[in-house]
Amino acid sequence: MNFRKITFKNRVQDYLQTVEEKSLIIYSETSIIKNNIFLNKTKFDIYSTKTVTKQKNKIDKCFSNLNKYSKIIAIGGGTAIDIGKYIAHRHNKELICIPTMLSTNAYATNKVALIVNDKKTTLDSSLPTKILFDEKMLNNSKEFNVYGMADIFSIFTALNDWKLAVKYNNESLTSEFYDAQKLLNLTLEYVEREEFFSLINNCKMIYDLVGEAGEITNQYGSGKPESGSEHIFAKELEHIVNVPHAIAVANGIIIMSIAQQLFMQVDNIMDIYNALTKLKIYDLNKKYEIDYNLLTSVLMNLKPREDRFTVINLIYSDNLKIQQILLTYKEKFKL
Repeated sequence: MNFRKITFKNRVQDYLQTVEEKSLIIYSETSIIKNNIFLNKTKFDIYSTKTVTKQKNKIDKCFSNLNKYSKIIAIGGGTAIDIGKYIAHRHNKELICIPTMLSTNAYATNKVALIVNDKKTTLDSSLPTKILFDEKMLNNSKEFNVYGMADIFSIFTALNDWKLAVKYNNESLTSEFYDAQKLLNLTLEYVEREEFFSLINNCKMIYDLVGEAGEITNQYGSGKPESGSEHIFAKELEHIVNVPHAIAVANGIIIMSIAQQLFMQVDNIMDIYNALTKLKIYDLNKKYEIDYNLLTSVLMNLKPREDRFTVINLIYSDNLKIQQILLTYKEKFKL
């Protein structure tokens, strides 16, 4: 099922008033406060993501029996949606997904990211039964909505990793490779064409683009078309500092693109860099104290993923190549 076919437009508060069945709500406290959403505690059982967390064992314990609920409603960003998707899938319940920002494509994928044994782990899930699109509410998070586009630009490095896997690991390309390339080109052209004001004020376009990235990964069966070495880099960076995922990914895109250039021709790095700069994602590096020394430390500590061949497999423990990457980064980019 395509995410567009399960999307319906409504105001969040109007929808909640129409729900008559006993329902469970998973919500982001920040999103509820920011958007002035009232949750009727006599009508719903409500659980904050701060209380539940993304720890799988804690979620399993908290929601071991959902027989009394006819549906689950998830309100918030990636965390609330992932928790909702996981328990709805596990207990075979209807799920209404209400994204309050578009910083991730969680609303459009059949996977969730939870913490298992202290490690961020991707688990199978299902698409929501329905996705509520509240344009007025989403426009309250304009600065966060553009973050979701970082996970579209990560297609750039992910597909280059895929090409390296063909060359060095005897893999092959599938139709999703070309679908992802088409989406990347469309997004790049859109960002280059529009002014920043227009970009942040068109949440419907962002919703469709970010959701389509999720759709491509659903078709492939994993995040490979949009997730490669840049996400491995981002995961390591996020382990060191508490930084929004999009900012970590955006930094990983540039560093890993430079690494890929050591093994293949990589065009358009500056186009990707300029697009992410236009979205003002790199402006937040200073706020989160992301500097050359930190990025150097992250790069030095990277290890390949066992289940995905990327450029990291080719530079791992090669100090000479790592120094080449860092020198190029320092000379050409101001992040």
